[in-house]
This record gives sequence, C-alpha cells and structure tokens, in this order.
Amino acid sequence: MGIVFASSEMVYLSVPLAAVILVLIPTSLFIFSKYITSQNRNHISFKQQNAIASDDGHVQESYSGFSEIKLYGKDKIN
Repeated sequence: MGIVFASSEMVYLSVPLAAVILVLIPTSLFIFSKYITSQNRNHISFKQQNAIASDDGHVQESYSGFSEIKLYGKDKIN
C-alpha cells in the first residue's frame, strides 16, 4: 500500500523523475540480486562439493572395508 502511495505521489509531482526512478530501482535490484546470487552460488557450491566428497570418501572406505573384512574373514574355503 505504501509503495502504491509513494509511486502515485512521485507521478503527481514529476512524471519524468518518477519514470526514471521506477525504472532504475527494479533494474538495480535485479542486477544486485544477480551479483549476490552468483557469489552465494560459488561459495555454497564449494562447501557442498567438499561435504559430498567427504561423505563419498567415508562411504567408499566403509564399503570397501566391509568387502575386505568379508573376503579375508573366512577361515575355510569350501
């Protein structure tokens, strides 16, 4: 409601200035949000890759360790 009132007041006072402001604000917000998103994506993706690598290594070690125990744990081969 406040945005509508402020926009209508800007148009009432000066149409060219209101047009410039109403174009610049959304454009700058869009550009700023793109920049923030790209920075966060790079940072989060790096952390996520490290977490996945750690989990993957743990799973692989556990799985291969289980296979070795199972393979070498037999006393007699029939």
